Amino acid sequence: MTDALRASGTTFKRKNGTDTWDEIGGVHDISGPSLEADSIEGTAHDSPDGFREHIQGMKDGGEVTLELRFNPDNSKHKDLLQDYVDGDNHDYKVVFPDDDETEWEFEAHITSFETSAAFEDDLTASVTFKVSGKPTIDGVS
Repeated sequence: MTDALRASGTTFKRKNGTDTWDEIGGVHDISGPSLEADSIEGTAHDSPDGFREHIQGMKDGGEVTLELRFNPDNSKHKDLLQDYVDGDNHDYKVVFPDDDETEWEFEAHITSFETSAAFEDDLTASVTFKVSGKPTIDGVS
């Protein structure tokens, strides 16, 4: 039997001013956080067998991208636009549809908000978040 988990039902949430979480509706694709780390070369004359040696350097929380069915009348979509205009970091999270509802929680600011209105297609938006600091996922310290 497979351990595969259907992505359908994954949600994206934004923390509002009352310390509760608002779900952003109409999301159909979520990518990230795209965790990355620098690599620091530690090679020396006495490195074994002529191979370079490396250690992990500074980590970066990367980016999160949302693709959503954009509705300019949707108050939660307007909140995202306001977050972009304000330029401040906010708290967001991705909630997976597993039995434990595992969460990726992160602080980020929006670096891109791009709408698309293709002929004979729905109105969409692509929103990119730059993660600030360490994102956290349930069960990983």
